[in-house]
Amino acid sequence: MTLAVVTGIAVWLSRHHPHAVVTAIAISAVLAAAFVRPLRALVVGVALVGILAAVLTARSWHAFTPAAARPVAGWVTVITDPRRVGPMVTLVVEVGSIREQVRAFGSVGRHLEGHHAGELVWMSGRQRSLSPSQLDRLAYQHVRATLQIDVVADWVVGTPMSVAANRVRGLLDSGSSMMSPSEQALFLGLIIGDDHAEPVTMVKDFRSAGLSHLTAVSGQNVGFLLIAFSPLLRRLRPMIRWTATIGLVTWFAVLTRFEPSVLRAAAMALLAATAFWRGWSATPRRLVCLTVTGLLLVDPLLAWSVGWWLSVGATMGLALLAQPLADRIPGPRWIVLPIAVTLAAQTGIAPISVFVFGRAPLVSVATNLLGVPVAGFVMVWGIPAGLLAGIVAPIATLVQLPSRIGTRWVLLVARLGTRIEPTWTGRWGALFQLVVVGLILLRKPRHHSERSAPGAPATRQ
Repeated sequence: MTLAVVTGIAVWLSRHHPHAVVTAIAISAVLAAAFVRPLRALVVGVALVGILAAVLTARSWHAFTPAAARPVAGWVTVITDPRRVGPMVTLVVEVGSIREQVRAFGSVGRHLEGHHAGELVWMSGRQRSLSPSQLDRLAYQHVRATLQIDVVADWVVGTPMSVAANRVRGLLDSGSSMMSPSEQALFLGLIIGDDHAEPVTMVKDFRSAGLSHLTAVSGQNVGFLLIAFSPLLRRLRPMIRWTATIGLVTWFAVLTRFEPSVLRAAAMALLAATAFWRGWSATPRRLVCLTVTGLLLVDPLLAWSVGWWLSVGATMGLALLAQPLADRIPGPRWIVLPIAVTLAAQTGIAPISVFVFGRAPLVSVATNLLGVPVAGFVMVWGIPAGLLAGIVAPIATLVQLPSRIGTRWVLLVARLGTRIEPTWTGRWGALFQLVVVGLILLRKPRHHSERSAPGAPATRQ
């Protein structure tokens, strides 16, 4: 865990002061190695990783030099799906080796709609530099400039992988067309993170109810995907199972446009599959720490993604708190486990929610208990049912009936949570959650008392 913490701090602080960070880590390592001799090799290793993270972060930010205003004309690659925000259509394109944000209005914006990431388009316009606020918001996507579009002409399909992913997304879209607009938007957001059609009011409801992680793809989608395919994977030999798991997770990452939260979950799933295959010890805490360290070294700019923060926070909360809470909460196991998991995940993201959104909803534990299990069912059922409904249209309504019921339930939970949530909570919601979790952790674990009781079975609850 120390390695992940040092890496994260080094990445975050090295944006503006890389030399100071490297010097501080080096001095701390020398002092620690001098006084903690049994752990000298560990201290030196952690320090070297921290210094490497600082250097790579400084190098990544150095690429964001102010872009000179210049005309651009030619073929560009679409990186993100075009999304309408009021009168404007936004997307990210790659011009040569530079990623730029496009904001288009009027007929140009309408011409961009309906197309997908991975396609190539011929356009002309003018490149401009990013404002500081745009740079902070778009850095994790490696966007270095904005592009004002004047003309959009021909389109060409992209690589075979992107074509296949877009076809699957198209089938899921057509396979959910019988739903209402809000239901379809949430359904596509739940299963593949396609949130371009989600109404602003719906997004606000989910955020107020503490369910914003359900409006877009998140790390839990990877977990539910593996659960859905586990009956097949278990029948395979270890080597083939490992290969199939890598292929399945990689394909899902492509399908969901490599969202930061999916990258975290995919990397963690691949580490877990590799550890299982090789017979290595891999606790959840070790897996998440190795994942965070490795991905930040590969792409330090992930640290500026809110989705990345929330994903890591929730996962770390689960790894550190889920089992201790489950051991201390009284009640039957079937209700204790969901409560413990929800409390652990919400505790992990509460500080981030306060820092980014200015509040941590007090009803989030209740809404997650009511909404997440049903949303998980929709995630597991939705991809095969959506594909079948898209291929065989006459049975689409019947096949998608469970998805519609589940999606309506999640929408209802979000709306009720928004109405119930007290308006005064704000940041107090996070404090209340932390106090509750702290009081629970002060209790004696149930299995300890059971072992000491006469005649009690020596099993862990």
